[in-house]
Amino acid sequence: MRDTLLIYLFLIDATTRSHHMKHKSLGLALAVACLFSSMQSIIAHAGCYDPRRVIEAMATPDEHGINPVVIAHRGLWRADTGTTVIAPENSPIALQKADEACIEAVELDVKTLADGTPVVMHDFNLGGTTDIGDLKGQPLFDPYKNTGYNPLASNTSLSDFRQLRLKNSRTMQTIGAWSAPLIKDVYDYYYRHRMSTALVWDVKTKEAVIALAKLVDADRRDYSHETTMPPISAADITVLKINATVYPNGADYASDMKKNGVTHAPKVIPIYTTNMEKALNDIHSSPLLSLESWKNSSSGYFLAPEIDLKQENGLLSETMNFATQNNLSVGIFNAIPDWLGGGETAGSSGIPSDKAFVNNNGECCYQLSSKYAEFNGQRDTDDKRGDWSFLYSQHFGSITTDRSTALIQDLNLKGRATDRYGKALWRSYAPESEVIIVSMLLN
Repeated sequence: MRDTLLIYLFLIDATTRSHHMKHKSLGLALAVACLFSSMQSIIAHAGCYDPRRVIEAMATPDEHGINPVVIAHRGLWRADTGTTVIAPENSPIALQKADEACIEAVELDVKTLADGTPVVMHDFNLGGTTDIGDLKGQPLFDPYKNTGYNPLASNTSLSDFRQLRLKNSRTMQTIGAWSAPLIKDVYDYYYRHRMSTALVWDVKTKEAVIALAKLVDADRRDYSHETTMPPISAADITVLKINATVYPNGADYASDMKKNGVTHAPKVIPIYTTNMEKALNDIHSSPLLSLESWKNSSSGYFLAPEIDLKQENGLLSETMNFATQNNLSVGIFNAIPDWLGGGETAGSSGIPSDKAFVNNNGECCYQLSSKYAEFNGQRDTDDKRGDWSFLYSQHFGSITTDRSTALIQDLNLKGRATDRYGKALWRSYAPESEVIIVSMLLN
């Protein structure tokens, strides 16, 4: 980019010197037009961060509670207020909108098809987020009544999936002409649009983890577009969030990467939720033992934990205390109701719309209070993850949220300092640079 700019500046100088003064402005205008044409693809929008620095920051504790990495949950797909959907969730356009809004990272969800192909999808079923009913000549899935065609992604063929269009997962309407994407589609789109937001994948099965890691490892493109040394690889922009029940320790993840010939595997955020207390206990482990194992792993794949603490002194408090004592940065999910279907109650569930969450099979709905786990006689009585003041008080190092731009605005009002993430290295010239360059040349 800088070399291109210098070449054009030289051409401008040569052009203006070789003509009479009456032609100077014309030569200048032509040269500047050529410059802007060359720069257009690079400065279509200013890249806000170097994704490698963002991922590094996810592992850096936030001592003040007002400077966490903000991760856009499913991309920038909904408005910060009301029930307006601005893009299909987990879509390339939702990713692009987040990148353009200078959100540091985006969390997308991974599922696998019948042949093991990894795809971008939150629900285990396809009725709530695609038009698969139309494709198969079946009644469309109705999220209000929880009726209609709602097959599992894992039972769906690649050829069928390739024909699906995304829709608003809380209504019956498609949004634009966006096809349901494969994981590879997202990396291709990211590369073409020269994005810089970090990609965080929420992966629920070993099969999906291995498939995604192999895809990333095989991707040899330079995501800096030959403007940084060293180049930026697909692994450099990628993080995997994996339930600790899938990989209770880091050694197993490293072993699977080696067995599958993966040489550039993404770093991992192991996730700890309250219902894992019993699940890990059943395999003779615990959230605390699992986190100790990940932290002490020599593989280098451990980035930071996500600990979905619901309240102080509740379940997972012991795990949270261990993380704090060992100076680990901790991520959290900002639990915000995601039913956007309107009405006083969410569909036929009877749950107030402003407290309703859609199940991971696309069916409506549940309240957080119904998900309180119990272990060894202890049970949470509250879930404060929807309260930003609670999240700030716990000094979480990253927050995954469906209200990413609103959260950033709130943090900025409280004195957030985002410069620790570093500017994107391959986008040195922001859009305002055009005005600066023209001003310099005309003077």
